[in-house]
Amino acid sequence: MKFWAGLCALFILLIVIFVDTDHLGILHVVYDFPYGDKAGHFVLFGLLSLTVNLAVFEARPSQDRKSLAIKACLVLAVLMALEEFSQIWIPARSFDLLDLTAGYLGVALGVWLAILLEKRKSNPLKPGQ
Repeated sequence: MKFWAGLCALFILLIVIFVDTDHLGILHVVYDFPYGDKAGHFVLFGLLSLTVNLAVFEARPSQDRKSLAIKACLVLAVLMALEEFSQIWIPARSFDLLDLTAGYLGVALGVWLAILLEKRKSNPLKPGQ
Protein backbone atom coordinates (compact mmCIF):
# COMPACT_ATOMS: atom_id res chain seq x y z
CA MET A 1 0.00 0.00 0.00
CA LYS A 2 2.91 2.34 0.64
CA PHE A 3 3.84 1.99 -3.03
CA TRP A 4 0.35 3.09 -4.16
CA ALA A 5 0.29 6.02 -1.73
CA GLY A 6 3.68 7.16 -3.03
CA LEU A 7 2.59 6.72 -6.63
CA CYS A 8 -0.62 8.69 -6.00
CA ALA A 9 1.35 11.50 -4.31
CA LEU A 10 3.82 11.58 -7.20
CA PHE A 11 0.97 11.72 -9.72
CA ILE A 12 -0.64 14.67 -7.92
CA LEU A 13 2.72 16.42 -7.62
CA LEU A 14 3.25 16.03 -11.37
CA ILE A 15 -0.22 17.40 -12.08
CA VAL A 16 0.49 20.41 -9.84
CA ILE A 17 3.77 21.03 -11.67
CA PHE A 18 2.13 20.67 -15.09
CA VAL A 19 -0.72 23.01 -14.13
CA ASP A 20 1.63 25.57 -12.57
CA THR A 21 3.78 25.62 -15.71
CA ASP A 22 0.73 25.56 -18.04
CA HIS A 23 1.72 22.17 -19.55
CA LEU A 24 -1.35 20.12 -18.60
CA GLY A 25 -1.84 18.68 -22.08
CA ILE A 26 -4.75 16.24 -22.46
CA LEU A 27 -5.65 16.61 -18.77
CA HIS A 28 -6.80 20.14 -19.58
CA VAL A 29 -10.16 18.51 -20.47
CA VAL A 30 -10.98 18.84 -16.74
CA TYR A 31 -11.41 22.58 -17.30
CA ASP A 32 -13.83 22.04 -20.21
CA PHE A 33 -16.91 21.53 -18.03
CA PRO A 34 -18.33 23.63 -15.19
CA TYR A 35 -16.66 22.95 -11.85
CA GLY A 36 -14.38 20.37 -13.46
CA ASP A 37 -11.45 21.82 -11.56
CA LYS A 38 -13.33 21.38 -8.26
CA ALA A 39 -14.22 17.79 -9.19
CA GLY A 40 -10.55 17.16 -9.99
CA HIS A 41 -9.48 18.46 -6.59
CA PHE A 42 -12.13 16.32 -4.89
CA VAL A 43 -11.20 13.11 -6.71
CA LEU A 44 -7.41 13.51 -6.64
CA PHE A 45 -7.16 14.49 -2.99
CA GLY A 46 -9.76 11.88 -2.05
CA LEU A 47 -7.64 9.18 -3.68
CA LEU A 48 -4.52 10.54 -2.04
CA SER A 49 -6.23 10.53 1.36
CA LEU A 50 -7.49 6.99 0.85
CA THR A 51 -4.11 5.58 -0.16
CA VAL A 52 -2.11 7.55 2.43
CA ASN A 53 -4.42 6.50 5.25
CA LEU A 54 -4.40 2.84 4.21
CA ALA A 55 -0.59 2.98 4.03
CA VAL A 56 -0.39 4.56 7.49
CA PHE A 57 -2.78 1.94 8.89
CA GLU A 58 -0.60 -0.80 7.39
CA ALA A 59 2.61 0.76 8.73
CA ARG A 60 1.23 1.21 12.27
CA PRO A 61 -1.13 -1.76 12.80
CA SER A 62 -1.22 -1.51 16.59
CA GLN A 63 -2.18 2.18 16.80
CA ASP A 64 -5.68 3.63 16.93
CA ARG A 65 -7.04 4.14 13.40
CA LYS A 66 -8.90 7.35 14.12
CA SER A 67 -5.86 8.95 15.74
CA LEU A 68 -3.67 7.95 12.79
CA ALA A 69 -6.28 9.23 10.32
CA ILE A 70 -6.50 12.60 12.06
CA LYS A 71 -2.72 13.01 11.97
CA ALA A 72 -2.47 11.99 8.31
CA CYS A 73 -5.34 14.27 7.32
CA LEU A 74 -3.85 17.22 9.18
CA VAL A 75 -0.59 16.78 7.27
CA LEU A 76 -2.52 16.56 3.98
CA ALA A 77 -4.60 19.61 4.89
CA VAL A 78 -1.51 21.72 5.62
CA LEU A 79 0.21 20.62 2.40
CA MET A 80 -2.94 21.30 0.37
CA ALA A 81 -3.31 24.77 1.90
CA LEU A 82 0.35 25.59 1.20
CA GLU A 83 -0.06 24.49 -2.42
CA GLU A 84 -3.25 26.48 -2.92
CA PHE A 85 -1.91 29.63 -1.23
CA SER A 86 1.33 29.38 -3.25
CA GLN A 87 -0.77 30.05 -6.35
CA ILE A 88 -1.07 33.68 -5.30
CA TRP A 89 2.51 34.15 -6.55
CA ILE A 90 2.30 31.99 -9.71
CA PRO A 91 1.23 34.10 -12.72
CA ALA A 92 -0.52 31.24 -14.56
CA ARG A 93 -2.57 30.28 -11.47
CA SER A 94 -4.99 31.87 -9.06
CA PHE A 95 -5.91 31.09 -5.47
CA ASP A 96 -9.40 29.63 -5.10
CA LEU A 97 -10.92 28.84 -1.72
CA LEU A 98 -13.46 26.54 -3.43
CA ASP A 99 -10.60 24.42 -4.82
CA LEU A 100 -9.23 24.05 -1.31
CA THR A 101 -12.69 23.21 0.04
CA ALA A 102 -13.24 20.59 -2.67
CA GLY A 103 -9.86 19.07 -1.80
CA TYR A 104 -10.73 18.97 1.89
CA LEU A 105 -14.05 17.28 1.13
CA GLY A 106 -12.16 14.71 -0.96
CA VAL A 107 -9.79 14.09 1.95
CA ALA A 108 -12.78 13.58 4.27
CA LEU A 109 -14.33 11.04 1.89
CA GLY A 110 -10.97 9.29 1.44
CA VAL A 111 -10.38 8.91 5.17
CA TRP A 112 -13.94 7.72 5.71
CA LEU A 113 -13.46 5.05 3.01
CA ALA A 114 -10.08 4.05 4.46
CA ILE A 115 -11.57 3.56 7.93
CA LEU A 116 -14.51 1.64 6.45
CA LEU A 117 -12.19 -0.63 4.44
CA GLU A 118 -9.97 -1.18 7.46
CA LYS A 119 -12.97 -2.16 9.61
CA ARG A 120 -14.16 -4.61 6.98
CA LYS A 121 -10.67 -6.10 6.74
CA SER A 122 -10.45 -6.65 10.49
CA ASN A 123 -14.10 -7.80 10.85
CA PRO A 124 -15.00 -9.67 7.66
CA LEU A 125 -18.59 -10.72 7.21
CA LYS A 126 -19.24 -14.38 7.85
CA PRO A 127 -21.10 -16.40 5.21
CA GLY A 128 -24.85 -16.03 5.58
CA GLN A 129 -24.72 -12.55 7.16
